[in-house]
Amino acid sequence: DQISFNKYFQLVAGGRIERYDDEGVSGGDILQGDDTSFTGRIGAVIKPVDNFAIFGNFSNSYVRPSILAQTANANGPFGPELGRQFEGGVKAELIDRRLFITASGYQINKTDVLRPDPNFGPNGNNFNALLQVGEVRSRGFDLDITGAITPRWNLTFNYAYIDSQILEDNNPNLIGMPLANISPHTAGFFTRYDFTREIGVGFSGQFIDDRLEPFAGIEAPAYQVFDLSYYHTVKKRFRFDLKLENIADKEYAVSSLFAARAGNFPGQPRTFTFGFTILSFKKD
Repeated sequence: DQISFNKYFQLVAGGRIERYDDEGVSGGDILQGDDTSFTGRIGAVIKPVDNFAIFGNFSNSYVRPSILAQTANANGPFGPELGRQFEGGVKAELIDRRLFITASGYQINKTDVLRPDPNFGPNGNNFNALLQVGEVRSRGFDLDITGAITPRWNLTFNYAYIDSQILEDNNPNLIGMPLANISPHTAGFFTRYDFTREIGVGFSGQFIDDRLEPFAGIEAPAYQVFDLSYYHTVKKRFRFDLKLENIADKEYAVSSLFAARAGNFPGQPRTFTFGFTILSFKKD
């Protein structure tokens, strides 16, 4: 629920009780896992002036493990992965509400984290085998800027910094290493210019920094990709969308895998898509 005590202070709070009870059979092995947990969130918003706000919140979470890992041959059964997050930041509306800025910092701690078992279980033949080890932490900063440069020209920019670290693990060589596939620096933008009310062109880009899969020592290098789009609305009833993704047809790795086979997942090559949307079935 969200409660406004006055125009300067708001309180947000919520919670729920979650329960799962998994049962199954795989290759003659019994798969079973169950747990009950309470998750919730509490936060506050302070608005000293109309166009500026300070916010903060705390939340907790839990993630159920895969049922395929809930067998003794996969080192299971496992309990859920638990997490807690602290976040604080500011929001501002500037230039007669033509520019919106949100900046926030956060810290996320997770315990009972599951990671792939390099030995594939006690019998060495289960590719779903996991290990439940230690604790990981992510600290970061997010910045989002959305604005209207002119009535026809809009721009959105975002940047994220993440400092991720393995705090505890049964393999001491992993302590202090970053989490798998986490990019320390991520940035993106999207801009659109409307030539008329019916026709618009968009351009976007994304930058992802170097990433590491610490369990296998695999690196995924940084990359940048750019997309181009075209929008056309006909008689306020239909919209055609054309999009060219990865304009330069760049080869890049979106993430790395450490399981039965280790390697990098390739990103999408140059792709052309066409979309058609019916905005209204009723004529003007």
